Amino acid sequence: MGRLREVAAARHQGRFDLLLALQVYFKAGVITSLAPARIKLGFDRARARDLNWLFTTHRIPPNPAGAAHTQDQYLEVPVVGLYGFTNPKRSGPYRLFTDLVVDGYARHPGEIYDVSTERRPGGMGRITAPMVLEKVDLALRRYGLRSPP
Repeated sequence: MGRLREVAAARHQGRFDLLLALQVYFKAGVITSLAPARIKLGFDRARARDLNWLFTTHRIPPNPAGAAHTQDQYLEVPVVGLYGFTNPKRSGPYRLFTDLVVDGYARHPGEIYDVSTERRPGGMGRITAPMVLEKVDLALRRYGLRSPP
């Protein structure tokens, strides 16, 4: 509850033109409602959970292309994703940039596993800095991105 008070107090520090409410749960909706933004863009009623759509002023229409992940569906921005606890085949990128997944979910290199909701504690510990840097380098080379100054 202390963090929520901090968010409520911080709302007086400035206003925003746009808030992207890309989380679908009630707690995120409460924070969205407290944020001083003119436009609060979130998911429509069918895709939001816990009445989260009530906290937004504008809704993101479903994309007819059918991609289920927000990153793939709307942003199309290369992202290096680290997956250890959750299955990247279930919660990772669905069509774009699957080559940028750092897989700590696999218990050993090359493990073949199915899509599942199984959680694997300790998976983030299998991810090393060289694994992440390899994917960052790949993103920079393959997608023509520049390193920050």
